[in-house]
This record gives sequence, C-alpha cells and structure tokens, in this order.
Amino acid sequence: MPPKRAPTAKQLKEQLQEANARLAAAEQSQQVNTTALEDVQRQLEEQTAALRDAQAQLEAAEAVAADAAAAAATAAAGAAMAAAAAPMAATQHAPQDAAKAQQIPRPRVPKGKTLKIRASLGALVTDKEYCDIRYLVHTLVHTAQLEWQCDFRNQDTHKLSQMFSAAADAYPVLNRYAHHWATAAIAGRYMQNVRRYAREKGVMPKKPRYNRKID
Repeated sequence: MPPKRAPTAKQLKEQLQEANARLAAAEQSQQVNTTALEDVQRQLEEQTAALRDAQAQLEAAEAVAADAAAAAATAAAGAAMAAAAAPMAATQHAPQDAAKAQQIPRPRVPKGKTLKIRASLGALVTDKEYCDIRYLVHTLVHTAQLEWQCDFRNQDTHKLSQMFSAAADAYPVLNRYAHHWATAAIAGRYMQNVRRYAREKGVMPKKPRYNRKID
C-alpha cells in the first residue's frame, strides 16, 4: 500500500479557517443565549417587583378597610349605647342617691370556686334586665377600648371609670353594688371568655403552665 499522504498547507489552512468559523459561530450563539437569559432575568425581576408593589398596596387597602370597619363598629356601639341609656335610666325604680345609700358588698367566694354573677345580683335585677346589662357591659368593654388580651386587674383605671360610669348611667341599679363589683365581674368574665376562645383558635399563645415538672 502506498503511504498516506500528509495534508497540504492549503488543506491545513482551510481546516483552520473552518474551525475558526465554527468557534466564532459558537461564541456568537453563546452571546445570543447570554443576552436572552439576561433579558429573561430582567423581566422576572421587574415582574417580581411589580408583584411586591401590588401585594403592598393590597395589604395597605385591607388595613385601611379594617380600621374603617373598626371605627364604624365603635361608633355604632356608642350610638346604640347612648340611645339605650336614656329610656333605661328613666325606667329604674330607685333613685340613684337611695341606691348608693344601700350598697351591697361583693359576696365572698370560697377558694377554687367561681362567682355566680346572676345569682349574686339577687332580686334587684330581673333575668331580662341581667341579659340587657350583660350585653351593655360587653359593648362597653370595646367602646372603652379595654385591653381584652390582659387580665382585668391590669386595665387602665381611667378606661374602667368610664365604663363603670356609662353602665351606671344606663342602669342606676348597678350603683347598689359596692365599688361597681357587679359591672367589674361581668366585664372580667367576658374578657376571660374572649381570651379563652382566642387561645383555642390560635390567635393568642397558650397560657403558660407553672410548676411544670421538668425531666
């Protein structure tokens, strides 16, 4: 067999040109792909920024709507309380001065027991009046902006005074109970029940357990 002939200089030059052309085409293709990727990334960042702006606007709108609803509810509760106060005060049987002269102390409750509010009020208040008083006090808790998340003993004294006065103006019979203990008991029990419901729904953290045994 005749020996294989080596490529000529012309052939090597053509092969080199072809390789350079392929390399240039590959580099151009890579540059095009890089540019396209940068465009996609830029578009993605713009869309992400637009989504964040829209989310922020939505949250701001929801906050404004919630504040407006809360203000409307407070105003409605205050109006209802004011509208109910006048006729309720007029229908009470004993004058306020006489009521204060015969105040009823808070009953003693044995340790570990719970005060039975309705029974403790006695015959001075009918069942219907008790339901009305309880509803009014529940409303006043929010109208006076008491912190239902906190224990009744830690409430602002000025806000408590406003609640006691408003309740006594609507129902002067509440003045018969010394130091507003009846109003305080109803409000305290209501806030306690609200806190218990909030814990069950996960709105508030669970109450810490003291003296828990540690292994």
